[in-house]
Parts: sequence; structure tokens; C-alpha cells
Amino acid sequence: MTTDDGSTGIHGSVIGPLKSAMLSEPSEVFACGPPGMLDAVRSLCDEAQIDSWLALESPMACGFGSCFGCAVETKDGIIRLCVDGPVLAGNSLNGVSSTGRVDPK
Repeated sequence: MTTDDGSTGIHGSVIGPLKSAMLSEPSEVFACGPPGMLDAVRSLCDEAQIDSWLALESPMACGFGSCFGCAVETKDGIIRLCVDGPVLAGNSLNGVSSTGRVDPK
């Protein structure tokens, strides 16, 4: 665990400690946090061919998939986070934008 202010865990970015942890060959990485961090984790894991699971955030107005307010684009098409997530495989994403939505690339 890392925090920007060092109040819990390691002080600073998660990327340095994650790179160190990857030396021991982890089988999976689970991450939650701001979109920029999630995108960096996703990219690092993709490069190392390690499975990642990312907890995305999005407004979920109805909570059962009818309003499509939480729709994000994946490599396989559009999904609704409230019924198909909110945790997604990192390799199913092209990227994570600053809004928490997936960048269509």
C-alpha cells in the first residue's frame, strides 16, 4: 500500500514498489485509486504480462444497468460498470482516462 502523504504504507507513487514486487513474479495485481495511477498500473502489468484487476469508478445512477450512466468502452465493446464491474481486467482496457472512463483508442 502506498499513499501520497505517507500516512499509511509507503510514501509516494505505487509504481516504484510495484516494479520491485514484480521481481518476485506476482501472478496478479489488484488496484484501486485515481485514474492516472490505474492507467500506469495497467500499462506496467501489460508490459510485464501480469494480470491486473482495476476497480474503476463511475457515477451509477440506476445501479442495475438500464440508464447506461456508467458505460465504459473496453476492447470488446461497451460495458456497464454497475452490472459488469466495477472491477475489470486491465488487459480488457485500452487505457483509463482522468474521468475514470475508459479511453476509446
